[in-house]
Amino acid sequence: MKLGSSTKSCLVAHHSRGGFHPDTDIDEFIVPNGYNCKYYYDDDPSAPSIPFPGSVKKFCTFQVNPNSPYCNLQFAVNGTSHTQNQVLAQQIKCPAELSLSEFIEFGSLRAGHHLQWHNIHRAIVQGSLSLETESVFSLICQTVWQAGQLSGTEYYRESDLSIIDANFAIKTLQLLKAELDKNACNWKNDYFMAVLIVLTTRIFCLTLDTGVKYVALELLRNCRQVTGEWCSSIEHLLTKMTEAEQEDVNEMRMKLVKIAALSALTFTSSRADAHLVARYLIFAIIVCPCPSAF
Repeated sequence: MKLGSSTKSCLVAHHSRGGFHPDTDIDEFIVPNGYNCKYYYDDDPSAPSIPFPGSVKKFCTFQVNPNSPYCNLQFAVNGTSHTQNQVLAQQIKCPAELSLSEFIEFGSLRAGHHLQWHNIHRAIVQGSLSLETESVFSLICQTVWQAGQLSGTEYYRESDLSIIDANFAIKTLQLLKAELDKNACNWKNDYFMAVLIVLTTRIFCLTLDTGVKYVALELLRNCRQVTGEWCSSIEHLLTKMTEAEQEDVNEMRMKLVKIAALSALTFTSSRADAHLVARYLIFAIIVCPCPSAF
């Protein structure tokens, strides 16, 4: 994706003065022009760029699996303008494969941008969302990664104001740790682990409280240790699949790749926090010198 214009560049126009020297004054670079700035993308690198049809937002929005029971709930992922009453009014669209309670929970999680983090916390406590499914993972990612409305603070969006409360952040991390402990032996739950890591890294990046950051780093280390154990279990299983169908072997190998990628995801941090991550890893190695944990 890139920013472009369908009008001729001033650099190739007949009145262009040619190239510019680095010492040229900035007023010579930034001049009034007739550009009509649009977003473009390349389907084929050898073909001309194609302008985006309409808003870029839909290209940056996670999609529910169209073949899953959540197929009628894409609207609940797209934004926060819908209400819970609108979700309740669409209960007739709930497929038989999905419980009505989860249909409502999924649809209501983003109903109101101020409540999103609280809704995530409640859904995990109540177990009302299937965290091991791809569509729920898409919902969670869209919820915590989408830039919402501006707030009165300099650094935060309104939807993230809840998680900068240190007490709420700590309780959420403790909840995630409890969920990790309950599912540590089930390597089939790769989407569950992905949800856990995405939420933890997001809290780590958003909070300004150093204590919260260290709790998040410890949880990420635990996730890394579990994913390492999962990778070892799958590798051991692959050695025994000598008579299995090639399709099954390939599927297991892809599972191994996904879990390894999740392990790498635990190192996600902003550049400003890189020194904190390094300091924590040095301390952890000295206190607990176990290679499998890192």
